[in-house]
Amino acid sequence: MKDMMARQRPAAVIAALRGMAERPDRTPMLATIKVPTLIITGSKDELILPKESEAMAVAIPGSKLVIIPDVAHLSNVEDPDAFNKVVREFVLGLE
Repeated sequence: MKDMMARQRPAAVIAALRGMAERPDRTPMLATIKVPTLIITGSKDELILPKESEAMAVAIPGSKLVIIPDVAHLSNVEDPDAFNKVVREFVLGLE
């Protein structure tokens, strides 16, 4: 992951960050989500703090929040077994 990030052109990184900073706030739209929603975050996520994910879960009716311990923003990379278990259980619960 670090190698991939290090290969990014500075202009591309700047453009991505600018895009994230300038995009409109879509938080009010969360309440309109009407499909089963799983929110996964890591307990050490510093990009989207767990408390922000908790607020998202409160805003989305019927959503499920899972906080995977001891991982940061890329829980699917940092602990793929835990991530896959959470997703599998969620999907199987939809049937």
